Amino acid sequence: SLYATLDYLESVKHHSGIIVIASPMKNWLTDLYFKLIGDKNKRHSHQDILSAVSKYYRITLYREWLGLYFCLKGRHK
Repeated sequence: SLYATLDYLESVKHHSGIIVIASPMKNWLTDLYFKLIGDKNKRHSHQDILSAVSKYYRITLYREWLGLYFCLKGRHK
């Protein structure tokens, strides 16, 4: 799950306390792409990821590209 992943990252965090996440955004186009390539992994929306990461980290950078991809950078609170 998303929160289990963040808990794990919290336990092994680098001494700088910085996290960088990049991922495809969840929308109809990326859903179609993953369906076409047979990828059945559960995908979280970028809003869900941003909300979950915000509980552990202060977001210092957030960018989106063409509604298809996003990245964020955060510093441990």
